[in-house]
Amino acid sequence: MKKSIIGFILLVAAFTVNAQDKKFQLAAGPVVSIPTGELESINTVGFGAELVATYNLSDSFQGFAQTGVQFFGGKTLNSGIGSIKMPSFTHIPVLVGARYLIDKFNVGLGAGYGSFSLDGSKSNGFSVSPQVGVNLGKIDLTGHYTSTSVSNGSLNYFGLKTAYKF
Repeated sequence: MKKSIIGFILLVAAFTVNAQDKKFQLAAGPVVSIPTGELESINTVGFGAELVATYNLSDSFQGFAQTGVQFFGGKTLNSGIGSIKMPSFTHIPVLVGARYLIDKFNVGLGAGYGSFSLDGSKSNGFSVSPQVGVNLGKIDLTGHYTSTSVSNGSLNYFGLKTAYKF
């Protein structure tokens, strides 16, 4: 127990020191996503929020960790007999990755774990998310494509996130 507390204190101290020299930064903001593939036929545009922690490895490279939540509504489909309301689903990605910085622009790739929840059942799997972004001072705009492998295939969507840097 004492080792865990000491480890946590050291971790917080390291982040605090790094935050002061601008190597470490937190950002959070809204995300709007458009489902693709199988999800596109049964779900509407998704809305959510993400939290991103970045660490400047050099002038040209940045490491990041991100998590968040996306909510996708279910479409109402006409079956010929009547309307069927498709279920909504939730996606929670937890990713780590790196970005290559070019002036105000960046290109990156995140990989990790994604959890989908649909009508009480869950599907989990490997997630990958190529990303392209632009730094606008205190705001980052990032476009991404997120794909999570699940037992019956993959669940995918395009997204645009706006992150405010603290």
